[in-house]
Amino acid sequence: MPAQVAAGVFGNTLVIEYTAGPTGWADSPGYGTLRLVIPPDWSAPSLISSDPGYFVVDVLGGTLNGAFIEGADTIRLEVEGLPADTGKIIITYGTGPGGAKSQDSVGTAEFIVESGTSGGSTFEILDPPSVNVVAPTPTSTVTPTSTVTSTVTPTNTPPTGEGTASIAPLTVAACVPGNTMVITYTAGASGWAGSPGYGTIKITVPSGWTAPSTNFSDDGYFTVDVKGGTLTGQLAIGQEIFLYVYGLPANTGEVIITYGAGVNGVTSGCSPGTDCFIIATDTDGEEAYSIADIPCVDLLEATPTVTPTVTPTISATVTPTVTPTISATITPTATETATPTVTPSITMTSTPESTPLAPPAFYVEQNDANTDMSWNTTADADYYNIYASTGASGRFNPFPSGWTVIATVEPTPVVSSFSYADSSGNTYTFYHVTAVNGAGEGGPGTMGAKVKFYFIYDPQSENAYRFSLPYKVSKYVRAADVVTDIEDSISDSDKITKALQWNPFTQTSAVYQYNTIFGLWLGNNWYADTGTSSSNAHYFNVKEDFEWVVAGVDAPATLEFFYNDIPSGLTNTNLRSLPYTSSYTKASDIVSEIELGTGFGTNKKISKIMRWVPETQTYEIYQYKEFSTTIGLWVGSDFEIKPGDAINIYPSGGEASFTWAPQLVSPAVP
Repeated sequence: MPAQVAAGVFGNTLVIEYTAGPTGWADSPGYGTLRLVIPPDWSAPSLISSDPGYFVVDVLGGTLNGAFIEGADTIRLEVEGLPADTGKIIITYGTGPGGAKSQDSVGTAEFIVESGTSGGSTFEILDPPSVNVVAPTPTSTVTPTSTVTSTVTPTNTPPTGEGTASIAPLTVAACVPGNTMVITYTAGASGWAGSPGYGTIKITVPSGWTAPSTNFSDDGYFTVDVKGGTLTGQLAIGQEIFLYVYGLPANTGEVIITYGAGVNGVTSGCSPGTDCFIIATDTDGEEAYSIADIPCVDLLEATPTVTPTVTPTISATVTPTVTPTISATITPTATETATPTVTPSITMTSTPESTPLAPPAFYVEQNDANTDMSWNTTADADYYNIYASTGASGRFNPFPSGWTVIATVEPTPVVSSFSYADSSGNTYTFYHVTAVNGAGEGGPGTMGAKVKFYFIYDPQSENAYRFSLPYKVSKYVRAADVVTDIEDSISDSDKITKALQWNPFTQTSAVYQYNTIFGLWLGNNWYADTGTSSSNAHYFNVKEDFEWVVAGVDAPATLEFFYNDIPSGLTNTNLRSLPYTSSYTKASDIVSEIELGTGFGTNKKISKIMRWVPETQTYEIYQYKEFSTTIGLWVGSDFEIKPGDAINIYPSGGEASFTWAPQLVSPAVP
C-alpha cells in the first residue's frame, strides 16, 4: 500500500497484506474470516473486473473458499487452513480499469481489518493500515515513499490462468435482446484436481449485458456442459459466473457455457465497440487468474427497423353451409413411424354457433406396443384431431403449430377412442385431442404422456432406479400391477427383484419383493398414490437390461410436507413423484416456485433437492448454503428434470409443515 495518495483521483492500486497471528485458521470443512472495510468516499469494492473498485485476492499457505461484498464498503473473505505466523492474505484493491478513486477530502484514510480464525465472527486488529491523503498537484499524484506498517508489501504481478477460450458469435448488434452466447473453455497443460478437490472457472460478463442467472425463467439463464470432467457447482453473483469442476483432463477437457439459454436470450451491451468476457481459472482451488487470451465480441450499431405504413384492404367472406367428405391421414414427424392411415367419412354440422369444448376425461394407457387413448364425446363435435409432439421438451411446444396431427377420429356415443401403434422408439411422446365442427377447432383437452424407461444392469452396482408414475393413472393400482406389467405375472422375476415405494411419514420404504422359496412376489403390495397429497416415488432393483413404457395423464395435486424434528429420530427425506407434464426443467425451477427465489433466505421451507443418477448410483444435489448473515445462495448441481424423474426434497424446518402444488404445462380438463 502506498503511504500517500492524492485526494479525489482515480488510478490508485492498493495492496493490503494480512499476516496470520499465532493461531492457525480452521481447516475444511471449517474456515476463518477476514474483513476489509474500504474508507468512505473511496470506490466501492467490487467483484466486477470492469469497476474501479475491483479487487483480487492471493492466499499464501491456505485456501480461499469465497470472496464476497458486504454492504457497500466491506470485503469478506473465507479462508481455510491459513498457517500460524506465516500464512498471508493479499488483497489488491483497485485493479479495475483506471484504478480506484480516492476520497475527495485530505487527511488519513484508515482501512479497517477484522479477522477471525474460525467461523464468520471477526474482531478488529490493533494496528490497521492507513494512507495519507494529500491535495493533488496539477501534474501528478504524490509518489509513495514508504510503507505504513509491517503488513504492507509491494504489488505482486498475479500469475496467468491456464487454458484457452472462444466465444460464438463473434459479432452481435449493440443493445438488443435475444442473444445466445456460447463460451467454450479448453483446459491447458494441467489436469484439474479430482474429487473431493476441484478447479474453478470464473467468467466476468461485460458491464451492460444481462446479468447471468441460474434461474431458468431469467433472461440471463445459462447452462453448462462439461466434457471429460464433472461439474460440481455453479454460482451467479452480479456479472460473474463461478463454475466448480473436477477431473477435467489436460489439453482436451472442455467446459461449454451457453449464456442466454433462457426463453428471451440476453441483451447485449449498448456501446458499440468491443466487449470482452474475462475468463479466469484455477486448476486446483478457487484462486482463479485471468487466462492470456480472453474472448471478445464486436458490438455493431443496431440497424433500425422501419415499419411501413400499410393501408389494409378489408374484404368479407361468407362461409356457406357445406357437407364435405373429409379424408384424414396420419402425418408422422421425421422420427415417428405411425399407425395405418385413418380415413373416416365425416359430415359437418351446419352453421354451429361455436367451436366445441375441449374433450373431457382424456385417458392414456400403454398396452404392449399400443398407446390407447379415450375421452368423453363432446356435443357438437364432428370429428377429433389427435396431436403428438416428441422429445423431453415436446410438452412445451406451442400448440398447435409445434405439434403434428397423427390421426382424425369420428365420434362415437358416450366415449370416443383411438389406439396408436408407435414404433418410432421415441423416449418421450406427448398427446393432445381437440374437437372440430363447422365453426372450427376447439381447444385441447388434458395433455397425455408416454415415457420409455431404459434399465441397464451392472453386476458391480446396486442397480437401483427411482421413477415417477403419472398423476392420474388407473392401470397401476397396486405394486402387483406394476410387477405384472413388467414380468407378465407375479410368479416371475426375470427383470426386477424389488418394487419399493417411499413413505415420508415413517421414513421407510414399503417393499414388495420376489421370494425365491415360494416363487412369488410377496410383502407390502402397496397402493400407487401418485396424484394424492403424498405422491410418493417408487424404485426398482433390476437384474437385467430391459425397457418399460408407461403412459398416462396428469391431474392437479397439492403435496403435503412435514418436518421431523431431532427428538423424533426421523430424517426428512421426501422422495416424491413429479407429473410427466410438469412445467419444470431444472431443480432451480422447483426451488424458485416453493421459495420464491434462490437467493438469500430462500430456505424457509426446503434446504435441499436431489435427483438419483442410476449410471453412477449417486445423487445430484442442489442445496442452500449460507455464506454469512447477509449472503446465501442455492449451490451445487442445478440438475435437469425430465418426465418420469423422481426428486428427493428435504424440508428445512423453517416451517413445521407446508404444501406445494406441482404445476402442469397445460391445464387439466376433468
